[in-house]
Amino acid sequence: MAPDFEVEEKGLTVETADRIGTFVREKGHPLTLLEKLKQEGTLDESKRLDKVVFDLSLARGLDYYTGVIFEAVFKGGVEVGSIAAGGRYDNLIGMFGSKQGPAVGVSLGIERVFAIMEQQQKDQNQAIIMLDI
Repeated sequence: MAPDFEVEEKGLTVETADRIGTFVREKGHPLTLLEKLKQEGTLDESKRLDKVVFDLSLARGLDYYTGVIFEAVFKGGVEVGSIAAGGRYDNLIGMFGSKQGPAVGVSLGIERVFAIMEQQQKDQNQAIIMLDI
């Protein structure tokens, strides 16, 4: 069962949090897991399937990541590559300290985010100038 403080903070019901917890602990053959997700209706219920891409070519820090890795890519007029990335690295903390502990980390490419913002501002200014003519 999910801790109540996390459920409240994220605005989830306990049932939803528990269901997510069940899925993130799943391990096994990719096709078996995909079939299970389809049977549960999880992919369709999310209504965000068009926002998610499963990319087997994605590789990041293979020497210390111990689980899922992820990347966030801006889908707009400006192509800058990933703007955020990270993953699970359960053993990394123990490499630098005295205790092992589970961990997930993410980094944000702030310069890439600024590049997107600058281009959007230029596009907006250009649209305003064109309307003034």
